[in-house]
Amino acid sequence: MSKQVYLAGPDVFRDNAKAHLVKLQGFCAALGLAGLSPLDTELGQFMQDRHTAMKIFAGNVALMNKADVAIANIVPFRGPNMDSGTAFEIGYMHALGKAVFCYTDDSKTLAERSGHVFPLDKFPIVEEFGLVENLMIIGGSHAVYASAEDAILAAARFLK
Repeated sequence: MSKQVYLAGPDVFRDNAKAHLVKLQGFCAALGLAGLSPLDTELGQFMQDRHTAMKIFAGNVALMNKADVAIANIVPFRGPNMDSGTAFEIGYMHALGKAVFCYTDDSKTLAERSGHVFPLDKFPIVEEFGLVENLMIIGGSHAVYASAEDAILAAARFLK
């Protein structure tokens, strides 16, 4: 059976989400991996309500439990930081003892992105560790790559 890779990140909010995730799943398949997408979860009728939200949560947790590793898109999302749901997924996979391979196309440090967003008189302390994301995200990850493909390749090498 193929090793399974959970594809985490805000990609589910893209206009072309399904096509993009199918492309990543195809890249995984070419390397002998099975890409598990959050969009693979059967929801039935989609409603913007708590019941649907909890079905999505349970489906994603089930996929992470099955996965051997995660590939996580940590690109800044709706602000200077990564998507909060992806942060949870990274922490969950780390707690399970599973490797997480992150990627982002934004090489600025978190401090560089945050400094101009929030007034320093209100939030005077900005993490200055030279990392692209919060230290807890980087610490819970195997490594950070410049693209999804690079992260998937690294995961494939790790799983061999």
